Amino acid sequence: MKKMSLRWLLLSATIGCFMVSCRKEPLAPAPPVTEEILNLVAKEEIYTEEMFLAELPGMEAREQELEMLRQQILSEVTTDQLSINGNLLVFESLEYYQSIVDHGEDMSEALEGDPILVELDGVAERVVIDYVEANGFPSYGSIHGESSEFDQEFMDAILNEDRIVQIGSWLIKIDRNDEKVWTVPATNADAYQGLLQESGEGVESHSTGDDVLYQLTNDGLARDRGCGGISSGLYPQENKVFIPLQTTLNTFVTYRRFGIYFDLHAGAGYRNYFPPTNNNIHLTLQIKGPEAWRKRRPCRSRHIGRSASGDKRMGFGNTDYSWKFYSGSRGLNGFHLFARARAVILNHPSLGFVYGFSDWRGRNINSPY
Repeated sequence: MKKMSLRWLLLSATIGCFMVSCRKEPLAPAPPVTEEILNLVAKEEIYTEEMFLAELPGMEAREQELEMLRQQILSEVTTDQLSINGNLLVFESLEYYQSIVDHGEDMSEALEGDPILVELDGVAERVVIDYVEANGFPSYGSIHGESSEFDQEFMDAILNEDRIVQIGSWLIKIDRNDEKVWTVPATNADAYQGLLQESGEGVESHSTGDDVLYQLTNDGLARDRGCGGISSGLYPQENKVFIPLQTTLNTFVTYRRFGIYFDLHAGAGYRNYFPPTNNNIHLTLQIKGPEAWRKRRPCRSRHIGRSASGDKRMGFGNTDYSWKFYSGSRGLNGFHLFARARAVILNHPSLGFVYGFSDWRGRNINSPY
């Protein structure tokens, strides 16, 4: 084990040198794949070409089913209560906003109820994103691009340059860097200016970890303000070698909080470095058992979402896949979500059939597992 660990360390250092040097010099041909390098290709589990080919039709059918579900969800969302007022995006009511971000989930606070089975979440938001783009709304994301502090497509779409959106009768400003949310009744005199200055009549501050929309509608009840929230976080892994000197795999799980919007998702991807290996890589995003699990606030609720372990997104040609397990207007009280990437090449020029896995990455907090 010590010899193998040392060889992996030396290999990682070699890859790092290549990645740095390629910024300054033209790429040179890759060194030949020797028997020693071949032995370093990670095979944490036994997986054969026959197994992959037998599973491939089912995986392709699964992707088609997910696309049909995605289209069905999109067909159920309308933009009849969405408008642009100058430089401001307006959701006509709180209920309309929630019908999008909480699509398919009962938002009552009943103590009992069957767990929600999650196939896809966060799809309905795409209707709003497309509306914003089609109407040329000067959104925060369109102005700041990759430098956006939000780095979240829905938030980048609904906020204007001042990071403000109107939901129902409230103007809302979000400062992610300071983890603050500022609100003011839209009917107040100089409401917009007061929000910009973060002071004035009716201007209130909240945390991005608060269920802000519920504080506004329940007069900021203490039970809704501080009940069982969990912190945001990104749980990534360092790149892991798939094909030595050529390709690495990576995986992440992230939970994000914006006060009016919360999301939890997993992602998997691969990167080709020196030189490109093969565009015909089949990538699969896998979820670890016993299942994906999450519980929504408030603490007294029994709103639990579950999804079976196994393959969630897969296919040829994509260098990245993501799977959203939760998006909504309330934060989470706990979750269990671990993900990894599996990559397969059928016809690598030197290795033939080759496969590999990234490490499991994720978090288990306040869950039964």
